[in-house]
Amino acid sequence: MIRQPHSDDQSVPRWSLYACSHMDFRILGPVEVLHDDRVLPLGGPKQRAVLALLIARAGSLITTDALIDGVYGEDASEGSRRSIHTYISNLRGLVGDLIQTSGAGYQLDVDRRSVDWQRFEDDVAAADKAGDPHRTARALRDALALWRGHAYADVDGCTSLETEINPLEELRMRGLEERLDAELAGGNHGEVLAELESLAAEYPLRERFRAQHMIALYRSGRQAEALRACEKTRSYLIDELGIDPSPDLQRLEQQILTQDPALAAVPLPRIVRTTILVADLDPAAVATLGPDRRDKAVAAHDEMIEDAVIRHGGEVFAVRGTAAYASFARTDQAVATAGSILPGSEGGGVQILRIAIDTGDTEDDGDGRITGPPVRRGAN
Repeated sequence: MIRQPHSDDQSVPRWSLYACSHMDFRILGPVEVLHDDRVLPLGGPKQRAVLALLIARAGSLITTDALIDGVYGEDASEGSRRSIHTYISNLRGLVGDLIQTSGAGYQLDVDRRSVDWQRFEDDVAAADKAGDPHRTARALRDALALWRGHAYADVDGCTSLETEINPLEELRMRGLEERLDAELAGGNHGEVLAELESLAAEYPLRERFRAQHMIALYRSGRQAEALRACEKTRSYLIDELGIDPSPDLQRLEQQILTQDPALAAVPLPRIVRTTILVADLDPAAVATLGPDRRDKAVAAHDEMIEDAVIRHGGEVFAVRGTAAYASFARTDQAVATAGSILPGSEGGGVQILRIAIDTGDTEDDGDGRITGPPVRRGAN
């Protein structure tokens, strides 16, 4: 935890009064530091470059000499070291003791989740272990959303950052390729077709984008266009680089030509966060009713529930015995449904319905069959 200055300490810059151990350091785009979603003023170009270098080495020491070289390069002078110390002092006024002096240099001492590029690395690695294409695609979409532009977009002339930028950009491309692989594996070829067409044109040397584009075309019933995309790729590689397509691309072209069944999309259940409502008759309560009231209450049960579910934006997806199962995109919809059902579910002054609501990840096979922990818990 950062030592907080007293508010009556007039020697402390005003912004340091907001310093705390939870800040967001961002370089996947323009360099920013956020505190409670408020962007802090980082000063001029050279001071921003010092901060960028600290963020690039977050958790590790960067020497003063390395900072001088990164910020000034061949223009370094006798006063450069003093200027670096001034910039560090100013930045400490913003972020406090998160910038620590260590030996012959400085270190930005923050948790990896507080640095966007480290969080991106971790999230891409974790997405590989999701085990389900829908979960993987969703995790990679969230990770890629951390990018706001090119890394260190507003830091000019800092050659030391070039060795940081290229691996990050490559990881971004790989994360995008893996996300699109997951989208295709999950049957979302139609949804990503336009995106893949754009990426294949923007990055013509990335064969994986071109292959994904061909697969998406083929699975969308556009075999002829997929074959034309194969030929376009071959022509580009021969004309621009003097090489043939890779064996993988040649094999994919043959699969498209012969309509290889292995290339067909495999429908998979979609993982969706859903609120489940289960409404069931309470046997003990129903038993207390006379025959006439019991038959009337039970007969009205299904129609009343379905009407309330539809009215509040849900869908009844199953009826098992006397229990009706409904799904909702939001919890408040299910709660409102329950609130509208219960007053009308009394038979002779006796509450005859039991209602359970649960939220979590469910699997939707596309044919209206929804399964998963919330359904099981609601049934119990």
